[in-house]
Amino acid sequence: MKAIVRQLAGAPVAVVIHRLNLIIRRWPTYCRGVVSKESFGKLDSYMSKLLSRCAMAGVEE
Repeated sequence: MKAIVRQLAGAPVAVVIHRLNLIIRRWPTYCRGVVSKESFGKLDSYMSKLLSRCAMAGVEE
């Protein structure tokens, strides 16, 4: 996911969200054998940190 966000640096937010949604929708199948609450909690935390860093990098001071 980090690589995709980096590839899409400077792209419109709608494009970034669309690409990430395509990947995130596949996670339930990938995480089927484990506790999904834990997996999605980790994914949510990671994505929040990643996207807020990207958003802050794009903001001019």
